[in-house]
Amino acid sequence: RQLVRWMICLSIFFALISVAYYLIYKYKLISRFDSTEKIQAFLSKYGAYAGLIYVVIQFLQVTFIPVPAAVTTMAGGAIFGVWKTFIYSIIGIMAGSLFAFYLGRKYGTRLIVWLMGERAYAKYLRVTDGKDKVVLTMMFLFPLFPDDLLCIAAGLTNMTYLQFFAIMAIARPLNILAMEGMFKGISAIPLRGYGIPIWIAL
Repeated sequence: RQLVRWMICLSIFFALISVAYYLIYKYKLISRFDSTEKIQAFLSKYGAYAGLIYVVIQFLQVTFIPVPAAVTTMAGGAIFGVWKTFIYSIIGIMAGSLFAFYLGRKYGTRLIVWLMGERAYAKYLRVTDGKDKVVLTMMFLFPLFPDDLLCIAAGLTNMTYLQFFAIMAIARPLNILAMEGMFKGISAIPLRGYGIPIWIAL
């Protein structure tokens, strides 16, 4: 029975991936937003609405668009400056994080129980109990971990919405400021002379 469930789940998963890949390939979504320059060029067209669009982009990168937060945050820093980017990013990323957590809590737990059974899921909760909050907080502090998957994974644990929000309120601002500082530091490194060994090290 569980083998049949796994086959059904994988079939649905690959079908959704195929549809998503087709849409992304057809409309060239990733190629439009895969660098800070392209995001900057896109936002500069919309003038006063650029801030609202940037909030939506930050929301989507946590939930549906597979673009690292570092790319969108650095692009925002180049367009809006440090503090506007910080405020816009907090609004978009916090909203996206809570929505992804909701998806994990609403559908992820049911899917795991359906695939693995109640007993296996209860065993998983016993193993991770007391460790999930510390581990997830540390992972959220680093900019290279996939935000959407981490938020969904948090929804699979016994973490409450309030606990998740508290972790986000600590980790997200530090993460955003670190990425903006990283952008300023990296953009100041020259592509010649003493900058060459630094770029090689990076």
